[in-house]
Amino acid sequence: MKRIFFFLIVILFAHAASSQWLPDNILNDRNSVNRTGYNNARGIATNGNYLYAVWIEAGHRIFLRAKENGTWSASAEVSVGSPGGIYGISSYPSIAMEGGDIHVVWEDYRTGDYEIFYRRFSNGWGSPINLTGDTAQSRSAVIAVTSSGRRFLVWQDDRTSIYEIYGKIYENGSWGATEKLSNASLYAGFPTIAHYNETIYVVWEEMENNGYELYFSTHTGGNWSIPQRITNSDGLSLYPSLCIAPSGTPHLVFADDRNGSFDIFYKSYNGSNWSPDSLLTQWNPGEALYPQIAADPYGNLHLAWSGNSEGNYEIYYRRRLSGGQWSPDTLLSFTDAFSSQPHVTATSDGSIHVMWYDWVEDPVFTSPHIRYRRYNATFDLLSSNITTEILSHVVWVTASIPEAELTLFRIEDPFPTPIEHYVLKDDTVIWYDDLPPGDYRYIIQIANGTILHYSPFIEVHIPEKFQPLSLHLAPNPFTTSTTIYLSSRGQRAKRRELQIFDVTGRRVREFILYPSSFILPAKLEWDGRDHKGDEVAPGVYFVQYHAEDNSLTQKVIKF
Repeated sequence: MKRIFFFLIVILFAHAASSQWLPDNILNDRNSVNRTGYNNARGIATNGNYLYAVWIEAGHRIFLRAKENGTWSASAEVSVGSPGGIYGISSYPSIAMEGGDIHVVWEDYRTGDYEIFYRRFSNGWGSPINLTGDTAQSRSAVIAVTSSGRRFLVWQDDRTSIYEIYGKIYENGSWGATEKLSNASLYAGFPTIAHYNETIYVVWEEMENNGYELYFSTHTGGNWSIPQRITNSDGLSLYPSLCIAPSGTPHLVFADDRNGSFDIFYKSYNGSNWSPDSLLTQWNPGEALYPQIAADPYGNLHLAWSGNSEGNYEIYYRRRLSGGQWSPDTLLSFTDAFSSQPHVTATSDGSIHVMWYDWVEDPVFTSPHIRYRRYNATFDLLSSNITTEILSHVVWVTASIPEAELTLFRIEDPFPTPIEHYVLKDDTVIWYDDLPPGDYRYIIQIANGTILHYSPFIEVHIPEKFQPLSLHLAPNPFTTSTTIYLSSRGQRAKRRELQIFDVTGRRVREFILYPSSFILPAKLEWDGRDHKGDEVAPGVYFVQYHAEDNSLTQKVIKF
């Protein structure tokens, strides 16, 4: 038969958790002047628990470094083939991941004007490709890649004498024609991109007579939609950054000086309308700039920006839980030097990764350099409190934490799946997951206010193995009734019995199943009553199935 895995996890907040921001360190491994790209593009991306970062070295070369299996690789140059000198400027990279492939675009001056170059890693690096190839100045490129392999490139260029937003799509083995997304009268630039399945969202800033506003367009398989204005500010709305949550909701942050100095604002899109602007920072004196937002696999948002409320530009961080609550500010850098242009992402183990460029002095590396900091979300106490018991083909997880919200996720592609749960008394939560044979991975998310912890990964293997007897109940836990499923392989027993016991061993119900009137496989209903017809109390019960010399026991919970 298939098997049930039973997990008992007891967690007490009285013990110290290991979840914390780890010390920052220098990410670039070459002693040269370095800086990150702007916040509209992704400078750091993930593939599961793998991490990839790109940045600009010496003002004219693009480098990438990967962290796989917990170890950073040596950095590798992406912008190869550049002639150097004035024609060797490569800058402002954007990275996207799909499967194990890495996609990087950047602006490059090797042709005598700025063009958008592209390079892909798929079991090895391909050659750089010029994707624009005209006399216009093509700049500020961003890229998104869908699970079908379609690649969406968006950038700004001045082929019509003013900067406008353009895009092109790779599908069916080739790049398509260039299309104009914006319809600006003065200037449009600084695009940011995100996608959900095959739907692409692009937001950009656009100059108007009274300042700057934000516009957006979508692509759902046909043409780009007509651009729509999504801000209406008395100030300047600049530096947009866009991400998509696993639910498919787009989330946008940007800087705006409508209150006298630049603050960070947030809004989301429900498929028809953008929400009102929500102020996330309000510093007086001080300003906040270059926000970047990322969604983790579990639906939480992570925001990093550069602000000078401490008198010097430093890096700050906030998170928004899937329920909508924002955390307080966390200061990630605190030096006497300039810190700016943060990039943020999150891996499937719950860790948060932030990198930025920093002018802080270092005895070895020339400033500015790339600094990196990680939030370790793992709650190590769980490692010693997980036990397994193999019973049938359902995965059980039970956890108890005072004053915390618990969610169990099964790790899947592209996003983890939350498992339905039941709440028992004394803060105990129980989940069950009915699965076919195979290998599975789970993680528990523990939310206490706006603080997030995660369990280590729970690895589960359900083997392809059948036994003569099979017993399964659903729903389990139940409130009023549950169905008992029975099967028998190679059994021709003359007498079968099904008995139900409480936790003290007292028999509360018995069924005699004779072959003349009961043919397997079959199912029967238990209405939660004992042999007298009285409803049994909520709690744990054991269903025991006998067929001659063979027997099988299954646990069931009644609310």
